[in-house]
Amino acid sequence: MRKYIILLTTILFAFSGCGQSSEQIADTAFSTVKVFGLEFDFGVPAVRNGEDIKAKEEPYGLLAYVSRISEFDRLPDGIGDYAMSKEIHAEIISSKNPCDVLKSQTDFDMGELHLPFYMNEPFLCSSERRDGVILISIVGRGFPFESLPYVDGGMLIVRPDDVVILSGMIKDDQLAKINSKYRDELLAEYPDVDFPTAEWNELSDKMEAEIADLVNDSDQSLVDALAYIENVSKGTRLD
Repeated sequence: MRKYIILLTTILFAFSGCGQSSEQIADTAFSTVKVFGLEFDFGVPAVRNGEDIKAKEEPYGLLAYVSRISEFDRLPDGIGDYAMSKEIHAEIISSKNPCDVLKSQTDFDMGELHLPFYMNEPFLCSSERRDGVILISIVGRGFPFESLPYVDGGMLIVRPDDVVILSGMIKDDQLAKINSKYRDELLAEYPDVDFPTAEWNELSDKMEAEIADLVNDSDQSLVDALAYIENVSKGTRLD
């Protein structure tokens, strides 16, 4: 009888331990999203849905848009199609400060460099080199498609054969703080503004100037947004 009790206790303990282990493994797996041979951990359960990475428990909670440059020296052919020349790619790979390479691209030429962020406008940037791969975190003016200027943030993972791009990475609460500083008040001054009109252009110019000031002053809300992206970058697995 005693042997039976000991055996039963051992079995129950084993099943209990397995249950906890499986749950922990599942939580970790859900937080990690695999994209183009990379694993991103956003700190919350996440899933990939086509070109989007979303919070698993919030179907509309966007964590990032995903795209990739796999062929250099190719002109982009539509919205969301990005480009980088072989020359700029090589400069980034070899540079001690890849952010300086990006900030030197002041001439707007989509054939040379076309990303979700304006490279010819001020932006915050940091980078790290790991195992021959460069991870660049960016917060600045997003590339508009007939929309008013806005702040966007994301990552470039620059590898020898391609560049993986994540954009739309500023969290909702951070974005609300940023928007309140350049967007909300100005929109109130221009109710029901239509594109394209002189009024729309005037509002766009004002927003562009405000965003540039926020970046140039290293506004804390933008610094916090960059820190979040850097944190995701640090947790990114390269293989």
